[in-house]
Amino acid sequence: MGEPFFCKTFRDFYDAVSHDEPSLEVLLDAVERSLPPLAADKAIGQVDVVLSFPPSVYAPQGIHIQRCCYKSSFELDEQPYGKTFSCGEGGMATITVRAKKGAVWSDADKADFDVLMGMLAGLCTSCRLRQLLDGIECVDMLTGALNTRGFVREAARLLAADTSTSYAAVYSDIKNFRSVNRMTEPADGDAVLKKYCAVLRTLVEPGSLLCRPCADTFLVLIRKERLDQYLAGLGDIAVAADVGGRTSLLHFAARCGVFVLPGSPAEPRPASFAAQDIVRNVSVALTEAKKSHVEDVVMFRQEFLDERLHTRGIASSFPDALARMEFLVYYQPIVRLETNVLCGCEALSRWQRDRMVFPAEFIPALEDEGSIRNLDFYMLEAVCHDIRQWKEAGIEPVRVSTNFSKASLSDDSLEETILSIMQKYGVEGKYIEIELSDLADFRHVERLAGFVAAMKAHGISTSIDNFGAGSTPLNLLRSLRAGTLKLDKSLTDAVSPDVQNSPDKAICHAVVSLSRQLGMETVAAGVESRYQADFLRKLGCSKAQGFLYDRPLPHDEFEQRLVGLRVYD
Repeated sequence: MGEPFFCKTFRDFYDAVSHDEPSLEVLLDAVERSLPPLAADKAIGQVDVVLSFPPSVYAPQGIHIQRCCYKSSFELDEQPYGKTFSCGEGGMATITVRAKKGAVWSDADKADFDVLMGMLAGLCTSCRLRQLLDGIECVDMLTGALNTRGFVREAARLLAADTSTSYAAVYSDIKNFRSVNRMTEPADGDAVLKKYCAVLRTLVEPGSLLCRPCADTFLVLIRKERLDQYLAGLGDIAVAADVGGRTSLLHFAARCGVFVLPGSPAEPRPASFAAQDIVRNVSVALTEAKKSHVEDVVMFRQEFLDERLHTRGIASSFPDALARMEFLVYYQPIVRLETNVLCGCEALSRWQRDRMVFPAEFIPALEDEGSIRNLDFYMLEAVCHDIRQWKEAGIEPVRVSTNFSKASLSDDSLEETILSIMQKYGVEGKYIEIELSDLADFRHVERLAGFVAAMKAHGISTSIDNFGAGSTPLNLLRSLRAGTLKLDKSLTDAVSPDVQNSPDKAICHAVVSLSRQLGMETVAAGVESRYQADFLRKLGCSKAQGFLYDRPLPHDEFEQRLVGLRVYD
């Protein structure tokens, strides 16, 4: 069979060091442990390894390792034998061997050393490549911070090694970073994020974890005693940016969700706690911070998570509930204030499950999950179905207002879908009014104005809902040319005989006056007393709805209103 390629000592050495070690340091540890038998066999007195890799996003300081992997107790020959190998990524590995004093190496010995050194360089290259692949999976390529996968992995290691230190996680979102993207080129925006991340590194101590999950959000895990200092630092971070060819100093604040982890010297962290829990809890807290108009920093509370789980439960059961037609249409009458005559109604959804579920419980969940559009169209189709049945039965319907969410209003095909549903049931435009809600931060004003104009061209009225509840911009009233402005119940509630000259009454007066000057009808929601109705009628408010006249009615009860005198006492 001939001589074996390599001696047993070499094969044993290779078997000992050829595992997929997690780092270069661990690999060199294995080399150091395994070299003595081979060194004795070949009269080797010393083996040195020098590794050098340039800085990169995965190793911002570069990698520089110098290791004596073997040294005998004998005197050494003065002349080393070594080679330098390219390891990719601009890295180099220099490996040298020195003989015991008096040993003479033949050319065959040096050829064996060439194989040994090449093998060690190859193992180092392979190990570094695995580290790079691991970095791609766990490190954000733009900033060099951890990504979410890397954060969870490193947090699990940190928490497993230390169960008694109190830690806090902060998930921050840069406020108004969109303005940077609008003012700069994409590359300049990326440069700002890199500089911002570099500032965050100065705010956290060594051993903390810094992560960029996505876009302009950052997540850190720090010792709890550093929490206040870190949050204070987030309050104003200045970054130099290229804006329009000029360098400007931009100042950023942040919204933050904070989660203080269980675990302290007095009460160690439970073994059941997982690193994924950090990301989940702190994300929930940040969501609450984004919703808040008052607080930029929100601490995690268990009820936030309970609400999120409830939301997901609703969203997951929604498609089947819609298919089973569990959503019912209730109609709340709208009356003309001058005559108290029924002149319209608002279609309101109710979810009939094992109990009656009201919109306040499921609408926010569907808005968060994006499923609300399906309910919008379901409600319109149910309304059109009812209108057709009433017409076929000889009952003259009134105009029905149906609500469309912001998610639906952003759909370019909304007009076509609405018209196709109405055409399917043969419903004329005069019987439908589209209520536009949640317009406080709606950005596509031109798109919305085009939709309102398209509806008007087909005889379909539009109304701006919940005016006075939030911060609907006044320029929307001018731009949209909607037919109706609906006063929110919060304004109507403020109308009381107990206070004669309240600011709230003045606001109602101003809004009704503005609506009339813009050629819009005004509907007051939530009218519950005769005093409110009389006050609003004197202001010139056109219509009203509320418990003074009727609660929301199921189909059959509302139908009785349609076939009756239609006049409220």
